[in-house]
Amino acid sequence: MQQVGARSDTFERLLKLAAARHVELPVWLKTAGELLSYLIFIGIHLLVLHLAVRAVGRYFLAFRGAPEENGDLSEPLDADTAESLSPLRVTLPGRRLSEREEIRRDYRRAIRRYRKGRPAAGETPSEIEAETAFPKGLDAEGLHERYERARYGRSE
Repeated sequence: MQQVGARSDTFERLLKLAAARHVELPVWLKTAGELLSYLIFIGIHLLVLHLAVRAVGRYFLAFRGAPEENGDLSEPLDADTAESLSPLRVTLPGRRLSEREEIRRDYRRAIRRYRKGRPAAGETPSEIEAETAFPKGLDAEGLHERYERARYGRSE
């Protein structure tokens, strides 16, 4: 039993000694702690803001590829995804463009090549071609007719 009493007596002496030797933290350490807590606070808020902006962006992107009221799709004239892929992916067997896709791809390439500037989103193919300087050797009317048939024609 003496050992138990001795341990508690020693523990009490250590507590008194610790209380007597209480030392204030240096100012720089307090400042560093406060700065760290502010940085964590700001970081959490920036993360929440970033996630919210991404969610809203994805919400609006869902409507980008949706058909308009009349059922027509807006077709961007950006570089084809197949052209930007590596040669290995382009030549993979089993994925060939349909005739309609080839005609539409050729039309987009011709417009990008011979037109200065990008067309507006609401321009019709006729309006786009009116501002495009096709060379004399290119059958622009035939290209237009094939494109109109490929884009607006019924798929069987």
